[in-house]
Amino acid sequence: NKLLIVHGYSDGSTSFTGLGDYFVAKGRYRREDVFYLDYSSMDDEATFHDFADKLDYDHRTRLGTERVDVACHSTGSLVVRAW
Repeated sequence: NKLLIVHGYSDGSTSFTGLGDYFVAKGRYRREDVFYLDYSSMDDEATFHDFADKLDYDHRTRLGTERVDVACHSTGSLVVRAW
């Protein structure tokens, strides 16, 4: 399985590397199977659909059509839901 971690509002993926490390340490995922999405949550002109399009692009670029598990924080869950 692959894991995609999506941050919340006014944050970035670097805040969630500890979460990725936790899943790896527990043996749930291999380090090379943990991915992070960065999006400009503070961009007042962007919509959830813009963020979802970015997520879709990143997913296709990194994983093709492969299924992925997703862990979200706060606004990240709305981005994934719009996706």
